[in-house]
Amino acid sequence: MYRFNQNRICTAILWGLLIFVCLFETGPAEGVYMVNTGRLGTPISNLPCTLTQPGLYYVTSNLETTGSGISVQSPGVVIDLMGFTLTGSQEYEHGIVFETGAHRGEVRNGRICRFRKGVISSPNINGIRLFNLQISDNLIGIDLTGTGHVIEQCTIMDNTGPGIFVSGASSIIECVIINNVDMGVIADISPGQGYTIQGNIVSGNQGRGVHVYENSMIQGNVVQWSDESGIVASEYCKITGNILFRNNQDVAPDQAGILVYDHSLINQNCLHWNLYNSILAPGTYSVLESNMLTGSLVGIVFSGSHNFYKNNRASNFANYSNTGDDTDGGGNIGY
Repeated sequence: MYRFNQNRICTAILWGLLIFVCLFETGPAEGVYMVNTGRLGTPISNLPCTLTQPGLYYVTSNLETTGSGISVQSPGVVIDLMGFTLTGSQEYEHGIVFETGAHRGEVRNGRICRFRKGVISSPNINGIRLFNLQISDNLIGIDLTGTGHVIEQCTIMDNTGPGIFVSGASSIIECVIINNVDMGVIADISPGQGYTIQGNIVSGNQGRGVHVYENSMIQGNVVQWSDESGIVASEYCKITGNILFRNNQDVAPDQAGILVYDHSLINQNCLHWNLYNSILAPGTYSVLESNMLTGSLVGIVFSGSHNFYKNNRASNFANYSNTGDDTDGGGNIGY
């Protein structure tokens, strides 16, 4: 009887060791984030701080500074804020700076507040990832140049300038971008780069909600209560599946829920009570299809030419305006 129990115990231990080894060999499943509960890496206990070697760094407590925050001067640096806050004096210094050559960096899990810019990169820095951050009460929340950046599941709020400024082939995914004293998202500097703006809540910003330049996908966002247009896209964009509510609080006739210029597809969006215009299309060769537009002064306004519109549903003071040089594909109903 003793030997039987001993064998069972040995078997359980062997299985446990096998599972442990498998987990550490294979790593977490795709999309699963591992929390640094063991405080692995190099601690950051004071500000200002300069990081000159790649690797994992973690913050040990709430840190305050009247100067600069963290300067990253090496590629491959990961900073885990561990739920703590970096606080500045909102003067001339920045929270976290990716300096020249500091590519492929990451910042996660904490709050950055009261700096000139919460997170900033030097020109031509590529591949920065920001995850699970609250960036608030700065002059500008995030300012990333270069390409290949990912901003994911962050809250960017109450900054006294733009919430997010990015340039070049970057993604903003599942963020909350609210109450910034300028535009919520500006992604319009590098022609031909392209952006993905997906699954975000953009609300109460004192400018345009989302502004992109070209070659971009804007999908599945809730954009509301912007002082100017909710979404602005210059050309070659797809704007699909968004909800836009009460944008253009300034009631400007040249703004709208969606303001789109050339060669873009605008489909399956729901626009409600956007002041003055639901969709304004002053450019050419765009397609507007299967959108719902209610409660505006005008539903769809064309001021360019060679646009195509089909299967839209509109209930506004006027539903379709200035359509003489554009093609009605049928199914556009006012009710």
